[in-house]
Amino acid sequence: MEQVNLLIASAIVAIGLLGYFMQRSKVVFIVETMLLIAMIGGYCGDIDLNFYRNYYNLEVINEDITERLYSMISIPFHRMGMTFEQYHVLLAVLSIGLIAYVVYKMSNRPAFCMSCLVGFSTIEYGIQIKAMCAAAITVYAIYFLFYASEKMLLSKRIFWYCIIIVIACGFHFVSAFFFVMPFALIKHFDKLKKWIVIGSVALTFSIPVLGNLALAFNSGLITYIGKYRAPHVLVGMVLWQVSGMFIVALLYRQIKRGGSNRVQIAQLIYNGTWLMVAMMPFYTLTTVAIRMVRTWSVFYFILASYAPEEKGKLSTYKTLMILYGIGSFVLHYIVLQPELLALKEILNHNIFWGA
Repeated sequence: MEQVNLLIASAIVAIGLLGYFMQRSKVVFIVETMLLIAMIGGYCGDIDLNFYRNYYNLEVINEDITERLYSMISIPFHRMGMTFEQYHVLLAVLSIGLIAYVVYKMSNRPAFCMSCLVGFSTIEYGIQIKAMCAAAITVYAIYFLFYASEKMLLSKRIFWYCIIIVIACGFHFVSAFFFVMPFALIKHFDKLKKWIVIGSVALTFSIPVLGNLALAFNSGLITYIGKYRAPHVLVGMVLWQVSGMFIVALLYRQIKRGGSNRVQIAQLIYNGTWLMVAMMPFYTLTTVAIRMVRTWSVFYFILASYAPEEKGKLSTYKTLMILYGIGSFVLHYIVLQPELLALKEILNHNIFWGA
């Protein structure tokens, strides 16, 4: 059995740990970003990548209307003579660079955030290229909605946010789940919580109908819809996401009590986490629904970076979020993948370290 490249894995862990201890360091943040780009953009294994490579070399236009933009963008690069490997690196530079930009703008502890992202949030992006591009655009869209356009009229903010999400859907349909995010801006969001729970329950019973409607609109989604996970896996994923919601609530309460100037953005992330919980019934419709939470987890870690320090030590709730990130990695890439397939692929097959 192929073993994990322990040297590369140790280097990644060591650099990740630096971010926890040197949370504000721009140098560590840049090194972590470059590491992520190399790890993801340099992947050259077989999982899913042969599919992307063939589509790129044959200039195939995706039949799925919600993901056709990816195909249309790749063709000009192929005709300019760029190899698929070079194109893959370029997409990684743009996607990880965009996520890093959002982290840098929203957090004064960017190295801490990138350390959290090295594992769970981004590890599969080397394999899932379309999901990587869509996630990066979606993260930027949420940054625009919550943070970058505060002086813009609300209606205009929401309009441009939706346009950016439509663009993200041109790479992967999972970004469509984020059309709900403008509801996080509602002033009296707390009053909506019980309706969110009721709506989530109602949504559970509506999933079969919604699945058929989605297929009627776009038959290309048959690749994703109707592929279910085992019941015990679904239960584990729900408990995992609810645990994340609980930690976010604790962090938000701590930040609110501390009187931080980040309270407003913290509240929006808290509200958005409630909306993501409301989307859990979609786990029963498609196996790729988990990717929406992987995208949203970027904001989990940004929120954790706002937590006040406790006498020079990591705050209790920030530590909980770090453990949650590590636990998420263990759950998704070790417990649910006992053969460590994705992990071995990403670490062992890379053009930058000759594996």
